[in-house]
Amino acid sequence: MKSTIANIQKYRYINKIDLSIFLGITLILFSSFFLLYKPCIDGSCSLKFYFDSLYYLDYAQENSISNFSDFLILLLANRLGPFLTYKICQGNSFLILLFQSLILWYSIFRINDLKIIRSPFLWLNLILIISTVSISKEIYILYYVSILYTYIERKQVKYALILILISSLVRWQLLACSFLIIFYISFHKLINKKITTYLFIIGFLIAYSMVVKIFVANVEESINFWVNESIKKRGDGIGIYMLLTGYDKLGGYFLTFFFKFIFLAISGALKFLITFNFDPDYFHNFAEVSQSFGFIFLLFKWKRIRSMVSKEHLISLLILAIVFTAVQIFTPRYLFPVYLYLIILWQKSKKLYSSHLQQQALEHKILLKN
Repeated sequence: MKSTIANIQKYRYINKIDLSIFLGITLILFSSFFLLYKPCIDGSCSLKFYFDSLYYLDYAQENSISNFSDFLILLLANRLGPFLTYKICQGNSFLILLFQSLILWYSIFRINDLKIIRSPFLWLNLILIISTVSISKEIYILYYVSILYTYIERKQVKYALILILISSLVRWQLLACSFLIIFYISFHKLINKKITTYLFIIGFLIAYSMVVKIFVANVEESINFWVNESIKKRGDGIGIYMLLTGYDKLGGYFLTFFFKFIFLAISGALKFLITFNFDPDYFHNFAEVSQSFGFIFLLFKWKRIRSMVSKEHLISLLILAIVFTAVQIFTPRYLFPVYLYLIILWQKSKKLYSSHLQQQALEHKILLKN
């Protein structure tokens, strides 16, 4: 009886509005799968309703994990999550849809006391829809940020371990973020003073700039190849971004971080008119545009977020931003973890602000009675 009551209380935040959104989004996911993803992946449609799915499917079909070396290659190449998804679902695209939809809804409902499901910026970002319908590693990011939020709120070791496990399924950069955030949370009482926090962030930013410098020096030829490919496809905004990225190889990332972040976050909005052109990259362009408009709104609300949520949440968000803004190729999708966590913090700030207003109203009533 007690366990039944506990389960009911756990999901007490699910009501008719949430259920309607759940059913509506589920319908969109299944419709997108059959009407867009399947025709695109089969080659009967020239549009691309996927990101790197073809690459992951080909790789998973041709490879397996036979030793630790194979596992390490998958981890460092950021292929582990999609590879395991493919193997778990035995390559069946419909089972992959169901599996990734399960991750989507579990991630949302486990923190739905923040009313995450009702955030329009979550659903207007096409990256989330595409990443659920097609095999991807981005879907694990939603689960990751939901666990990150819980870890910072409760500071329990089990959530730290889950962070490490899930981040290994996505990108090595996210794994690095996990260790940094866990380190910060573990010693946050020692780094709690304002000056100490600033020194921690500045020190990390400069140290990471040296890491980026070494990384760029070792893979510069590969970066140049993908940059040239990106210029052929896009041609817009690449010059500005590459100008900023040029400082990375000199160890100057700490000087350009802020400008690179703003450019990655909001420059997609400039592609708004391009979204009316139905070329093969139509959905990719729309995804960038939708994320940029979401970022613009959320960044305008930064003052409220900063004033309402804890320093631990803000520093964790900053760590995510610093690590992922270092991307050498103009790929706004890399900021997806930052975007999702910013949504969570915005919802958190709204909840706290609402509680603050209710408390003020209650105190006002008490004063009137007295």
